[in-house]
Amino acid sequence: MEQLNCLLWAISERASSELFLSTWRSRDPQKAPLRKFFPPLEDALKIAHADGLVEQKGKVRYGLTSLGKRYLSLLNSDEELLEEEKRFLAQLRPITTSGMWDNLGIVKAAGRGESGA
Repeated sequence: MEQLNCLLWAISERASSELFLSTWRSRDPQKAPLRKFFPPLEDALKIAHADGLVEQKGKVRYGLTSLGKRYLSLLNSDEELLEEEKRFLAQLRPITTSGMWDNLGIVKAAGRGESGA
């Protein structure tokens, strides 16, 4: 959930995207404050869950349902829809749960990502 908050913060504004990408490329967590909370995420997850697009898989993990995967496929099929967001995320591929913090230069300590400083 923390990583999803961070990614949504990154795509919310051009300046955030630039800070995120700069840190991603340099692996220097001191370049940008990456521990972000994106308030609309909680509401979006509640709506997506109520609509059957996602299912909770543990305390703070979510996954796409088959309906959610079909909806994602539909979104991806329209090249003009969410064009900037798709371009931003394409620069990060592949994104994995553990690999995201590694790529940002943030080391894990005691089960939580901590600043590499």
